[in-house]
Amino acid sequence: MKIGVVGAGIGEMAVALRLVMRGHDVTVLEKNGRPGGKLSEIRRGGFRFDTGPSLFTLPQQMEELFNLAGKELADYLPYRLLPVNCRYFYPDGAEFSFYHDKEQLVKEIQ
Repeated sequence: MKIGVVGAGIGEMAVALRLVMRGHDVTVLEKNGRPGGKLSEIRRGGFRFDTGPSLFTLPQQMEELFNLAGKELADYLPYRLLPVNCRYFYPDGAEFSFYHDKEQLVKEIQ
């Protein structure tokens, strides 16, 4: 079956990969000059700025996609789990730590 996927963001690329691995003939259509959608960057004046997500929250889903393609995620995107996923800083001086550990996160929310 021939299938067209509109857009080349991370979600669309994941769908395209799954369809290809099921034997479909897939064409990905993207209006921008390169794939990635929000997973992109801007380079200006010798600096690099990420324009995409600030958190990598579901590595198991990325691992599943790479495994479908017969690849290892760590070969392309090495990462390690940190106890604090990110910290938010507010104008009033308040801080919020988003802990990986659910019990710590619940305490932080309380």
